[in-house]
Amino acid sequence: MEHILHVTLPEATARAGKEIDQLTVIMDMQGLGLKHLSPSWLSLVGEAVTVIESNYPEVLGACFVINAPPLFSRLYSLVKPLLSKATQEKVQVLDSNYPETLLQHCDAESLPAVYGGSLIDPDGDPSCPSRICWAGPVPDSQINQSKQPHAPPPVIRVALSRSASAQSLGSSEQFSVVEVARGGQRDIPVGFLPVGVELSWCVVVFAKSFLSCL
Repeated sequence: MEHILHVTLPEATARAGKEIDQLTVIMDMQGLGLKHLSPSWLSLVGEAVTVIESNYPEVLGACFVINAPPLFSRLYSLVKPLLSKATQEKVQVLDSNYPETLLQHCDAESLPAVYGGSLIDPDGDPSCPSRICWAGPVPDSQINQSKQPHAPPPVIRVALSRSASAQSLGSSEQFSVVEVARGGQRDIPVGFLPVGVELSWCVVVFAKSFLSCL
């Protein structure tokens, strides 16, 4: 959104010769299916909507939803409570005659031909892939097919103890030692971890005269 505010909209203003401070968004729901409704995906959408609503409420001028399958109504019912009334009024779900409505809000030369406008790519492609990053499966060409052996993933070890020293658990470079009171809880922030990182922990319990390591 910061890029839109500081780059996209100023560039549009320069081209149009007048102030452009809002977006007209076209959401093409073609291909939306149950495979997209994972908890992590819904959580991501919810967080994104919350951030945009809290920080960029007036950037959206209008939002047109096209090619929406029946499943979309269920998805939108989950997102709608996160939207302000003003934003909800900007969202329109269009039927199959959407080109007519889109052309009422978008210049034909700015609307891809695939949506009823006159904009095409230099090679004549009406979907304008040089301008639009279309969603879809990741192409095989973009997936790492290397047969070379990879270095083992990094290991992050966290030791939880009530009153232990780093020396009793090994090198302090291997473990971060924290104390947890009886019946207590501790959150251990580890930051963003890439795929393949291994998390290990050692819980040391002191009870009177004996020591137990779990």
